[in-house]
Amino acid sequence: MSTRVTLTATEGPFEGREFEFSGRTLCTIGRSRDCDLCLTDDGADLTISRRHCLLEVAPPVVRLHDLGSRNGTFVNGEAVGRRPRGTRRSDVPPADTSPRTLQEGDCIRLGGTVFLISIDEREDGEPEECHEGKGTRKSPSDEHRAVCC
Repeated sequence: MSTRVTLTATEGPFEGREFEFSGRTLCTIGRSRDCDLCLTDDGADLTISRRHCLLEVAPPVVRLHDLGSRNGTFVNGEAVGRRPRGTRRSDVPPADTSPRTLQEGDCIRLGGTVFLISIDEREDGEPEECHEGKGTRKSPSDEHRAVCC
């Protein structure tokens, strides 16, 4: 069985873009260009931390970890974590926040960006649908590129 996780930006500067992950993956999300999914454009959203959260894909389980962000990470409107006001990132140990297991249809908010999560499990050998021209994806070594079959 293979699992494909897709984050579709529904609000914010990346609205309409899709970011796809398959197989076992750790993906950092934030403003830093060092992140696997870098959420910057010409006008950076400063409510998103440089290293905001971590997406852990271990098929079929998908977990979201806040990385001590200043403004928090939210799943379906509920805070997953944030560092306490008045503290520095170095004051908060990384294990201070509990991960949230994500489900199909969950909404993730980081600053002004909202993602809808899709978790597509299929039997090996089952054909994939074509998503030509319906978005972009980014891997740590690639720039954004259209998802095409």
